[in-house]
Amino acid sequence: MLLIVVLLLFALAFRADKREITPDEAAKHLEKKVEPVLQEPNMCVRGDVILRVEIAEDGEVITIRAISGHPILRQFAIEAVRQWQYSPFLLKGKPIAVRTTVTVPFRKPCPREEAIQEKAIQKD
Repeated sequence: MLLIVVLLLFALAFRADKREITPDEAAKHLEKKVEPVLQEPNMCVRGDVILRVEIAEDGEVITIRAISGHPILRQFAIEAVRQWQYSPFLLKGKPIAVRTTVTVPFRKPCPREEAIQEKAIQKD
């Protein structure tokens, strides 16, 4: 029982050391952004994937958890965001770890839609 209490307190303390920041604030610190790459180029799935991200003191993305989005797109979003790099977030001049939410949009037109659009343009 004591072990469970100690583990819970440790878990709470670990989570409390990260400051929550807005997605806009995080975007201002984004230095390297990797776009998601779909393994199947003809894949016709669109939408947003929303991720919970923890960023270390040095700006490295250390934890990613999908909150919502199409199941097929989630892994592609996670793989891209894992490569993102942020400039350090400072509190009183010292780097701190932070948590935020990231939205990864998937908006590429489907190949069939692209062909229809090209034909429409050629007619004009």
